[in-house]
Amino acid sequence: MAKIETFLKSVVETNGFYRNVVSQNQISDPGNIMLYPILTRKHLQENRYNIFSDGYEKLYYAQQLISQSSSGTSGVPVYVYWDPKDYYCSMRVLWNKRLKYYGIHPYQKYVKFTLNSIVGGEYNDEIMWLKESPNVLNINRSSLRTPKDYRRLIEKIEEFEPKWLYIQPYILRKIVEAYITYNITPPPSISYVESVGELLPLELKDRAAKLYNAPVANMYGSEEMNGIAYECPFHQMHILSENVYVECQNITGTHPFGQGEAIITNLVNKAMPLIRYNQGEIITLE
Repeated sequence: MAKIETFLKSVVETNGFYRNVVSQNQISDPGNIMLYPILTRKHLQENRYNIFSDGYEKLYYAQQLISQSSSGTSGVPVYVYWDPKDYYCSMRVLWNKRLKYYGIHPYQKYVKFTLNSIVGGEYNDEIMWLKESPNVLNINRSSLRTPKDYRRLIEKIEEFEPKWLYIQPYILRKIVEAYITYNITPPPSISYVESVGELLPLELKDRAAKLYNAPVANMYGSEEMNGIAYECPFHQMHILSENVYVECQNITGTHPFGQGEAIITNLVNKAMPLIRYNQGEIITLE
């Protein structure tokens, strides 16, 4: 708890929005996270420019902050801004786990799938992809509509020879089915699959692990927080406690254990701190 207390006190000293929160809610101990009100998605949308800590609004107007947006189920986007140093510090927590558990380095080639159209991408019979860098192949998953599309996709992946996949379960299922339908073996270069964005059914996880002959791990994260929880080789999900503090809220209140809505505090983002932010998702903490 010492890290949380130190972080909260620092935020109150440097952030006008949270100074008002402390004053309006008569919070006697700014280091006690349980005294802070829940920050809702609506609050974040309405206070997009008010949550900047001292000095960071100037960096925002100078376009020196990293912006991340998430529309979620409401379709109304929320925007979170990071100082680049803090952003990469936050991401490093997850990368350290990837390396520790599965031997995955940031410089290794991987394929990821995004929903939006990719400006400047390469068109090929309605499939669009973009090499963001020599080691990242970005696939526009909204362009994958037919079995033939997936056939062309797995050919493109084989040509790219990635080390791992960063993929949503829906797309993973379609790709697994395509490999089986066309009797194609995945490229031997793939040694790890990371599932994101949706619940991963156990039967799909087992099928994919057998197909790729590689571990398949869950990563739970968000645009607002970056990595939140990650699956170890013993198939347990662990909170990335260096990056976030997680609680769950149900009808009896907010608790460090049990089932309820995910209430998350980011411990790294100093530019736009999010304290007790309601992700709007149901989790179970053990």
